Amino acid sequence: MKSRKAPASISGLGFLGSLAQKFSPVREIDRSKIITRPDLFQGRQAAFSQETVDKILREGFDRSQEPIAVWQDPDSKKFIVISGHSRWHASELLYKKGDKQLQTMPVKVYQGNLEQAQDYAILESNRSGTAEGLKSDLNAYKRALEKGKKRDYLLSIFKTEARVRQLEDMSYLNPKGRFIEYLGEDSEKSFPYLARNAQWVGTMRKHYTQLTNAHEREIFDYLYTGSKKAIGTKKEGFFSLVEKKATRIGFNQADPLNLNSVASSSALTASVKTLIAQVTSEIDELTSQRVKTEDNIARAKLEANEKLLNRFQETRRDLNAAILRKVESRTRLEQEMRQIDRGTLYDMFNPPPSTAPGTRAVPAAPDKTPRKQDPELLKLIARAKAVKAELQTLKL
Repeated sequence: MKSRKAPASISGLGFLGSLAQKFSPVREIDRSKIITRPDLFQGRQAAFSQETVDKILREGFDRSQEPIAVWQDPDSKKFIVISGHSRWHASELLYKKGDKQLQTMPVKVYQGNLEQAQDYAILESNRSGTAEGLKSDLNAYKRALEKGKKRDYLLSIFKTEARVRQLEDMSYLNPKGRFIEYLGEDSEKSFPYLARNAQWVGTMRKHYTQLTNAHEREIFDYLYTGSKKAIGTKKEGFFSLVEKKATRIGFNQADPLNLNSVASSSALTASVKTLIAQVTSEIDELTSQRVKTEDNIARAKLEANEKLLNRFQETRRDLNAAILRKVESRTRLEQEMRQIDRGTLYDMFNPPPSTAPGTRAVPAAPDKTPRKQDPELLKLIARAKAVKAELQTLKL
């Protein structure tokens, strides 16, 4: 796609000028000429706000409100929505339901080139309205840095020093890691203090460059999963723990941090973890399908299409049943992990909790006496094999 040269009055992001210089006067454009390209112009976490869409569906589309902002592709001549995705989506649903007054839409056309239109959509537009959450703010922060924007500009966009510092720290996180994945409006329900902990980990990755994406995932698991959750950990103790692990003599980037001070565990642990990860991935995929099905159900209700509605509701029931089976399988595997964890040893960096205060744990001399394999461990191995076989035969 070719981009057009910006008018002389538009020099790029942050240029001085009124909205009238950035946009054309409001125009009525046939909706057949308007499209969306979330891959180009969507900086928010979701494609649109369901809350805004529902409100418009209840109250109707108010043409007197702020018009949808679009940019015209010079090649296809189509007008692409750059701001107002929720209003556009709601108008589509209302139009399909029979509101022919929405055959044309009031829009304002952005007067810059593609790159400038993207900057406006991701930075200026999305920051000026309702806050969209940390994830979209973080994407905007990274884009501003790529554009060479200085701190004064960042403050004009994100408003406070605290927010800019928070985004700077989080920019060191793995963009595909669990902390970034779960940042969102409802995250605090499932992951308390997630934004705070994410900033802490970003700060540590900034200062300790030896920390890898695998270590970041290990820290997430330490805080939120397993039998030894550390959700309410204090900052000073948390930083001290990670620092001690990451800077210990002989530490290698390929080594785990071992935050729970587990020296070793059965070789069975690795295979069970792999199975848990596999089942979790399958649950995520089924959940994604269920979200799409919910959207289809909502559309069928709007269109009063009973045949489609029944079909989609049946699909939802099947997906819910499949998800439940997978969750039960994962729970069994996690129980196996906890049983194995109980039999593990503590490493030399943190003595066992039973060690008396003020004393150091002294490694015992190795016992070379031949021993029979623990019967309980044999039971665990057999159980893990049975669970693995069950997972392989489980049909969605």
